[in-house]
Amino acid sequence: MYQDDVAYITRPKKNKPLFTFLTEFVIAVWTNSILGWAIADDVFDPRFFTYFTYAVGAYFYNFMGISEVEPYLNEFLIVFFLPIYMGLTVFVSVAIVVIVFNNDWVLIRDSIYGGADLTMGEVHTGDWIFHFFPPFILLAYCLVNYAPITTTNYFLWSDENKLPKIVYCCYVIVIPSLILGYYMLTMPFAENYPMKLRTWQICIMVFLLSVLIQVFYLLGSYSAAMNIGRHLVKHRENFRDNKV
Repeated sequence: MYQDDVAYITRPKKNKPLFTFLTEFVIAVWTNSILGWAIADDVFDPRFFTYFTYAVGAYFYNFMGISEVEPYLNEFLIVFFLPIYMGLTVFVSVAIVVIVFNNDWVLIRDSIYGGADLTMGEVHTGDWIFHFFPPFILLAYCLVNYAPITTTNYFLWSDENKLPKIVYCCYVIVIPSLILGYYMLTMPFAENYPMKLRTWQICIMVFLLSVLIQVFYLLGSYSAAMNIGRHLVKHRENFRDNKV
């Protein structure tokens, strides 16, 4: 891709289809309502990475809503905030499966069978709301915003200078790992998520899983951006030929 191709692709229009707007509104209301309920009902505990990530999601959707009136903020969030939140929320949904498979006491302890006051049905529902709904919600958000997300990423990936892209790849891969590392060092990780593994084994598993998720994001981001770039450039060439 060349710079004149990039120049041809204008920034996304501010006016969005009604369906896109309604989807974003419902997602923001749902996420903030669940977070508000969790805080009010004394369920929210930032010492658990799951709740921390859910709060990050609420901030993400709120900031994205604000950015509707400021295209440059929107692009900034797409480039720098979206990959971090996506990596964290996918990590949570995958990690909880590994944790429960390794030690199902993580779920049982919060039920009446573990001395708490919740039924297994309530524990299971809460497990889905906080662990598995967020990735699906984020997927829906990205699908209805496919054009602005891929177009913004096209500006990034089509740059002929390799250094910014290398730095960006390092940013996307390293930051989630640093966040996870900081959490494991400062919070009672072993107590919150007990597993029948040694500490060094858990650290390696967490790091590898985080890096793998971020690499998949980068590959998907690049592929989608280049795909929409080819279509837009082809459209420009057809328009130029028809004009001539």
